[in-house]
Amino acid sequence: MNVEQSQALTWEDFVKKSMSDLKAKYPALNLSQIAGKININRSTLNRLTNEGMKPQLDNYIKIISGSGNGHLMNEALFAYDDALTSSPMNHIQVAITEKNKVLTTPEFEEAIDDRDNFIAYLLASRSSGTTEEEITHVLGAKGLGSLKTLESKGILKEENNVFRPINESEVLVRSFESIKRHLKTYAEHYKPEHVGKNRNYVHSLTDGLSIEGVEKVQAVHRKFHSELKEVMRNENNLGPIPMFSVAFCDTFTGIDFKHTTTEVLQ
Repeated sequence: MNVEQSQALTWEDFVKKSMSDLKAKYPALNLSQIAGKININRSTLNRLTNEGMKPQLDNYIKIISGSGNGHLMNEALFAYDDALTSSPMNHIQVAITEKNKVLTTPEFEEAIDDRDNFIAYLLASRSSGTTEEEITHVLGAKGLGSLKTLESKGILKEENNVFRPINESEVLVRSFESIKRHLKTYAEHYKPEHVGKNRNYVHSLTDGLSIEGVEKVQAVHRKFHSELKEVMRNENNLGPIPMFSVAFCDTFTGIDFKHTTTEVLQ
């Protein structure tokens, strides 16, 4: 079966192909060890393989990308749920519309799990690249070690004292776990002294909402994501200042939590 040519593949087909490719990629490893390589719980991967259960979206993406099938991600997401690629302004759709997008591999995410390595990579991935002077300013002397580590792993290259990714044109799309881990990393670089100087912005809002209200908040974030991407990918706006923007929303309670409502007495 040629996955790239078929037009009617199911999510089961993509999981089956990806599991086959994972076993070929790691022939000396058993299923439990493969689970560790792609950062999936061992029992979860066993159930996916032996019981044919539909994986959660984050695990599905890990299986596809970890097996080297990231180039099939659009088709795989459509097979999982066509709303992921057809719904206007879906948060995943915004990410996959990036030019030259590449889903990160487990090996890459292991390298940038270190917070200093992560920031060093971000600085180097700008169109202007980064220098030892800039890295030292942002991270201190320890940042130079991060540059050496990323260079030794074949992630960064150095030319004329400027560090850039080996594949400069690629836009890497990270896993949900990596995104969550580095929310704190970004927060550490928020500078209160920049307030009022047209450098930063922060907000925090919390309240109890209806399901419709939750969906409206999510829609606002999706719109913001799309609009911000257009600003930061516009060549007319590019320059030497390394800026970051992070936005996220969620509910404190899980989807299965049963909420009770109390009517206000008149």
